Amino acid sequence: MTEAVDTAPLRAHVRLLGDTLGKIIRGNAGEAVFQRVEDIRLRSKEAQESDTWSALDELLASLEEQEFLVIARAFSQFLNLANIADQQHTTATDTAQHFSAIATLEKALSALQADADVSAIEAAIDKLKIDLVLTAHPTEITRRTLIHKHRALSDCLAQLDRDVNSVISRQQTQRRIADLIAQIWHTEDFRTRRPTPVDEARWGFAVIENSLWDAVPQFLREVDHVCDVFSLAPRGPDWRPIALSSWIGGDRDGNPNVTALVTREVLLLAQWQACELFSFDISLLYEELSASTATDTLIATASGAREPYRAILKPLLVTLRRQKQALEEALNQGASAPESLRPESLLEPLQMCFDSLMACGLVEMARGSLLDTLRRAHCFGPYLIQLDIRQESGRHCSVLSAITQTLEIGDYNDWTEEQRVTWLHAELANPRPLIPRGCRFDAKDQEVLETFDIIAATPPAALGAYVISMASSASDVLAVQLLLKSTGCSLRMQVVPLFETLSDLQGAASVVGALLKDDQYRARINGKIMVMIGYSDSAKDAGMLAAGWAQYRAQESLLQTCESHGVDLTLFHGRGGTIGRGGAPAHQALLSQPPGSLAQGLRVTEQGEMIRTKLGMTRLAVNTLGQYAGAILQANLMPPPEPTPAWRALMDSLAATSCEIYRQWVRDDPQFVAFFRQATPEQELADLPLGSRPARRQTGGGIESLRAIPWIFAWMQNRLMLPAWLGAGESLQRALDDGQRPLIQEMLQEWPFFRARLSMLEMVFAKSDHSISAHYDALLVEQELVPVGERLRAQLQHDIDTLLAIIGSPGLLAHDSWAQQSIGLRNIYTAPLNLLQAELLRRVRSDSNPVIQQALMVTMAGIAAGMRNTG
Repeated sequence: MTEAVDTAPLRAHVRLLGDTLGKIIRGNAGEAVFQRVEDIRLRSKEAQESDTWSALDELLASLEEQEFLVIARAFSQFLNLANIADQQHTTATDTAQHFSAIATLEKALSALQADADVSAIEAAIDKLKIDLVLTAHPTEITRRTLIHKHRALSDCLAQLDRDVNSVISRQQTQRRIADLIAQIWHTEDFRTRRPTPVDEARWGFAVIENSLWDAVPQFLREVDHVCDVFSLAPRGPDWRPIALSSWIGGDRDGNPNVTALVTREVLLLAQWQACELFSFDISLLYEELSASTATDTLIATASGAREPYRAILKPLLVTLRRQKQALEEALNQGASAPESLRPESLLEPLQMCFDSLMACGLVEMARGSLLDTLRRAHCFGPYLIQLDIRQESGRHCSVLSAITQTLEIGDYNDWTEEQRVTWLHAELANPRPLIPRGCRFDAKDQEVLETFDIIAATPPAALGAYVISMASSASDVLAVQLLLKSTGCSLRMQVVPLFETLSDLQGAASVVGALLKDDQYRARINGKIMVMIGYSDSAKDAGMLAAGWAQYRAQESLLQTCESHGVDLTLFHGRGGTIGRGGAPAHQALLSQPPGSLAQGLRVTEQGEMIRTKLGMTRLAVNTLGQYAGAILQANLMPPPEPTPAWRALMDSLAATSCEIYRQWVRDDPQFVAFFRQATPEQELADLPLGSRPARRQTGGGIESLRAIPWIFAWMQNRLMLPAWLGAGESLQRALDDGQRPLIQEMLQEWPFFRARLSMLEMVFAKSDHSISAHYDALLVEQELVPVGERLRAQLQHDIDTLLAIIGSPGLLAHDSWAQQSIGLRNIYTAPLNLLQAELLRRVRSDSNPVIQQALMVTMAGIAAGMRNTG
């Protein structure tokens, strides 16, 4: 059972925001439109209670074309406002005891003290590492101006919570809320053109500026507090448990819009943003640190200045401002990029001031704003983020093929894996240049080499990992290392294979084992290796349950392989926000991983809409970091149990059965692809300006060429949620029929991995909707394909019944009234968007026009907002 949470303040905030939005719609769109919105809302509420949609459907079908956009915006904006209220509620004082970073860490440390000694806890905290990797997402391109307004609204709600007894102050705050909602209503929801990768990068940097910049030092202060409560040693300013990385502007896998020039621009833009933020911080410190008491060392460095701290900080401030100006000229006027600042140039003056204040007994001054800035300098540095580069393995093969043909030693693409590995090892050890003069490359190959040139020209500290998507062999990794060497890049850059499909996951350990057998390779990696586990494509390939078990087993076998070679393994988790892409509540997801998988810390993608949900507000981000930190400490000091042989055998069987069922539908059913394209907005998604990356890796093809994000996004939109459950429930039912109920119950009670799978299934089932899915079919699907949807919905209901029987519950989320209320509230506003979207899809497929397209895009973003972690 979850702890009861008082939702009355949340309901009051939602009511206030909704009423304010209604007044603005009435005042700007007119009484008739407002009444339309209200009629739709009331009929939706009635439909939710009666499960009869005909009255609401008739009302939506009667809308005039010019009404579609305003109706869609009304419901979409309400869901955005509800999310803001929800996020504020989880960080409010009255509910902080359930969600705060302090509460999470204190709970974890209380549990750990019973099983681990203080030195072990101290060591685990010292090793704590959380690397958040921001990625773009086609459903979350909220304009930067709207992000600012959403944050301001959240601040207003927090102010209302504080001003319970001040009538005048509450009235002022409510007026500000009305002002902000009016601004939002009169601001275009989306840009009219598809965002560029640079636009997406600016969005990511806005999240850092508006949230993470303050969240990181706040989180570290809360860790300080918890350490003090538990009599643990305080952490110094150089303790760096948080790292920020990004794929935005570096991920070129299947995205021709991410070029070498784009990557260069994003790197420069990140440095500009860092200069902007640090300039502001240092100028504040300059004003505050007016003390004259200092150590002899600091006074000497400051040339005897009466205000030595200001004398130390002034040159740093000047340097940051000059660098910012030079970066602006490089970005806007095509000037040469300035030499990058070194991290030491930022850290040394701040550390010198900190050391002097501490030595002089001015502890409060040292551990005030200065400590926060010093910690930011360690986390963000002068580059703001570390940019990963991602490229598909075949693109490297193409470059090497051109080189080997020019050298007249054959075609690399035609060689066996053994021939490739032998040649790559030899070339990596060969000091001569690899790329011959006059070697001709086509445009795509040249682009790959230009990306390596950008890497070579960039300070290593500004870069993260080089990720190889669709990696399946040792040569895929060695190829990138050879190209790094041949273009003058540092071979210390981590080259990370990404294992994505079911077969690649199953072969991951053998690939890594083949690499680690080579002494020279082990020398190059300096005893550390990173491997990325792909959640999205494996789930799309095999279904959620089979993919989840393959990911678990891959991690286990990789850990064993690396341990046998004396190499530290960092697992990089490519999770999405959706259940079908590996998403789950953070604490639950981490504690369900194999023992030892977090020993080197956590590196995880934070994707699209989940960035705003988990990191979009400072307090939310602090709490998210607390969830991650508490789970990592708990997993490392109190690891989950190893699965027993009986559990493994049953999971092997469940995975095989669920994969077979999933593929029978997705690959073998001749009507499935046609049904998918008619019953969901998959085709239309590719045409809308929602993200910079194409929906497919290559043009044409069926489901296999479709990216995991639009695959899952499309099924979420029509509320069938198919990728997150297909195959899982039926495989469980067959196990029950085979007499495995006692073993299933044992696994549910004792194994966090299995319990997490069923918990995720329950959440997905609670957000699915049979009648809405059927409505899409009725409007959009050819008659001969209608039985496909009917069979899928029958399977969905059967799977729900199976799950409820296993967990012994009378209904979905019966144990979690908060989640039930949250979903029920949103459904009142999400359902009209679903029905409206179905009508818009019907119209757009016969006669598209810009108004319909715009309204359709609003419904997509609105439904994603309403569904939260399934967008």
